[in-house]
Amino acid sequence: MENWLNFILQSNLFFSLFYGFYWLLLRRETFFQWNRRYLLGSLLISLAIPWLPTPDFVQETKLVQNVRELNPLPSNVITTPLPTVAPTRYEYTWQDYVWWVYVMGVIALLSRFCLSLFLLLRLAIRQGIRRRERVLWVDLPSNNPTFSFLGILFWGNPSGLTIEEQSQILRHELVHIRQWHSLDIGCSNK
Repeated sequence: MENWLNFILQSNLFFSLFYGFYWLLLRRETFFQWNRRYLLGSLLISLAIPWLPTPDFVQETKLVQNVRELNPLPSNVITTPLPTVAPTRYEYTWQDYVWWVYVMGVIALLSRFCLSLFLLLRLAIRQGIRRRERVLWVDLPSNNPTFSFLGILFWGNPSGLTIEEQSQILRHELVHIRQWHSLDIGCSNK
């Protein structure tokens, strides 16, 4: 379990560094495609870095530390090994608690995502799905917000907008569908 904890901590540390760079230097840039590629690429790189082999000088340092921990006495001292006793009770370490907090967070967010997905699909089925403008289209009751998710356009029929404004909203949502932005944001609210 400690290896997984190290992996999680290292990958989060690297992604935090990449995201910090993005936030400081790139977030105000208008090259949205490049920003998207940078964020997705930095996420993949952050997941890959902990799997890379450790450089030789780091391994040697760890080896020396491990030898000192295993053999703290000088080599000329004779020691008698103590009999080992199996532990009767498992004692939790702080790594165990971090692991369980992480697992509970994953379960909570995954549950929220599944609930949101279920509610969207139920809304789509109740309102009726049809094909229009080369996409799956769901007409919502008046004055609901227009949005898209996973290739489905939920059209809120905004009243009070001109035909040009409605056309602009449609073009905007079609870009989201064509570029699969649902994969970037998941179920977060707009």
